[in-house]
Amino acid sequence: MLTPTAPASTPLGTGERVWAAFSERGVPYDDWWARLEPLLSGSARAVYVYDDPRNLPTMKLTGKLRLAAKAPAQPRYTAEVVVPTDKGDFALDLERHTLGSRWLLYAIKFPPTVQ
Repeated sequence: MLTPTAPASTPLGTGERVWAAFSERGVPYDDWWARLEPLLSGSARAVYVYDDPRNLPTMKLTGKLRLAAKAPAQPRYTAEVVVPTDKGDFALDLERHTLGSRWLLYAIKFPPTVQ
């Protein structure tokens, strides 16, 4: 399990918190959703509300989460956090609407090896 260390106000800190909540397989759905939902944009809530943590594959982190090397389309408003796992790299796409607003997850890109 990941313990977030980066400040929550940064894209990396938000990515760490999203991954810690999303990848927690051994908790009841209501607990899982209560931890994940506040970290999601409205459109992500509409998608991930139907996920079940019991259906996530067993996986291990193989390195530290990091910001993607590629420049996002809007660097002050979007970011991508890479999550290296033994199943491949996941990508957490984050957004914020103003410079003063919180970073929120709007999409998780799964590696090709995970369905």
